[in-house]
Amino acid sequence: MEITDKRVVVTGAASGIGKALVHAFNKTGAGSLVAVDINAEEVGKVAEEIDGRAITANVAREADIQRVIEAANDYAGGIDIFCHTFLQPNMLFLKCSNKEVVTWLIQPQLQAC
Repeated sequence: MEITDKRVVVTGAASGIGKALVHAFNKTGAGSLVAVDINAEEVGKVAEEIDGRAITANVAREADIQRVIEAANDYAGGIDIFCHTFLQPNMLFLKCSNKEVVTWLIQPQLQAC
């Protein structure tokens, strides 16, 4: 998967897997990164670390998701990859807008097995 110059949005980006995704996309040359989380202070720090944009939002609310999409489009002129991470009790969900991206993300873990 070619990440170079892609416009990427990651939710749950203030910590854990979301934060790791932001740094992975940054390391591989994403053109722009939008870090989204309900925790304004921490997501601001993450965005600063990767010279990206922070958006504070509760992604459980449809209106907030719409606002994230609009802000990301305004910031980067579009979205190529949207990775949505969120936790529920005992479960992690990862949804990306592109199957190739999911493969790119999990390939190192598969090779380590």
